[in-house]
Amino acid sequence: MADLRLKICQEGVDSHDEQSDITCNGDTGLFPEAIDILNAKFRRGEIQTISLTGKRNHREMITPLQYTVSNTGLRKVVRKGNVATVDGLTFSTSYYVGQAIIVVAGNPVSIKITPDLTDEARDYLLRYACGLYVPSRLTSNASTGRDSSLWLLLLMWRCAFERAIRHGSIPRNYVQEEKNLRFFRGRLDVIRQIQTNLTDQSRFYCQYAPLSMDITINRVIRYVYKLISDAEGIDKCLFRSLAEHDDMLASFGVGNTPVSPEQIDRICYHRMNIMYRPLMQLSKALIRNFGASDYKSSQESMSYFVDWTEIWENYLLKVMQKHIPEFSFVSPNDLSQNIPLLECGRRIRPDFLVYKKDKLVAVMDAKYKKYNCIGPTGDSGISRDDLYQMTTYLYHYLRNGEKLLGIFLARGITDDESEFVNGHAKILLRNLTIPNDIGSIKDVEEAFSQKIKVALSGLL
Repeated sequence: MADLRLKICQEGVDSHDEQSDITCNGDTGLFPEAIDILNAKFRRGEIQTISLTGKRNHREMITPLQYTVSNTGLRKVVRKGNVATVDGLTFSTSYYVGQAIIVVAGNPVSIKITPDLTDEARDYLLRYACGLYVPSRLTSNASTGRDSSLWLLLLMWRCAFERAIRHGSIPRNYVQEEKNLRFFRGRLDVIRQIQTNLTDQSRFYCQYAPLSMDITINRVIRYVYKLISDAEGIDKCLFRSLAEHDDMLASFGVGNTPVSPEQIDRICYHRMNIMYRPLMQLSKALIRNFGASDYKSSQESMSYFVDWTEIWENYLLKVMQKHIPEFSFVSPNDLSQNIPLLECGRRIRPDFLVYKKDKLVAVMDAKYKKYNCIGPTGDSGISRDDLYQMTTYLYHYLRNGEKLLGIFLARGITDDESEFVNGHAKILLRNLTIPNDIGSIKDVEEAFSQKIKVALSGLL
């Protein structure tokens, strides 16, 4: 059996970069085939994809990992200290972090994508984006004791749970029941009444639908909490508050039996329980990790990816709303609010719309990329596709006689801007770089917000 583990950071990391971590005890030529299988599974929807809000359409998103081959020397592994690289193989990532175990010719190949941030910076970004306070000692201790991507999944589950409880009531539903009762209830099942009570007129075989909390959503919450409680290497301090909720569900008659991912897929969502959809997505991934023995193989169960750009967008939105209160920042990334672009149904989804009172002053597009100029692309410039996307936004939202800004929010070092096109539209690049030492993050956020404020104010 091969021991093949491929671990890389986001943002197009070359396999010869020291951020790459490739452990090889077998045929490294399996890597390309493993990535091909991963991408094929991803496109077919067989890999669990997790959205922070549950509103992303993952069918429109690109695959997590790509590779290029410069020569045929894939079997040659070069080691420098603790870092091993594969000669001739270059990797690039999209905006997903997570992991997958792919079996190639009977050999499991572990593929893991991590944020190109320190653990401290990653946890800060997640806490800020999700509105979840987690003491640093918990995340640091847990990250060293367990896989960091799994810890990320646990944090997001806790966040989704708190958001669902805060914005919605405990889900309940009418459950159809049939019982032979001494008192009439609901409606009489005439056929079963004759079959069962022909000689006993003191009973009624009734069909009725009582309001019950013993439904799939609540059973999933109890089951996941049990899995977390029983798991080794997880600091339980973060999840102690869930014990009270678990006891309450138990008192309401909610069962604590195993729930399969297939049962979660069959949940019907409506306006009363739609806020639980992200929680159920995350629960399915956790069940596949901790409850792997119940479903398929433990190898396949370990595959899931998290949409990291959504966390980046939520973080930027909260930073700007906090530091620039005189402008309104609206996120139309809700499928119910998308605006049709063409009659064929294609829609546009800018990340943020910025208003001063009722006047639209800017369209923003958040990119988890290290852009340093608007162009050319060879100098860390904005890609052609992203530039065309922003141009489409400006074309759609621009009104005659008014000026409008198109602002890219990225992670590079330098800012840039273009001239006004026809005196009306202008494209800007404004960067926020997350420092490795988050002790200075507040100053960085204030400086970034000030740049945005100056740009927006200059338009009025």
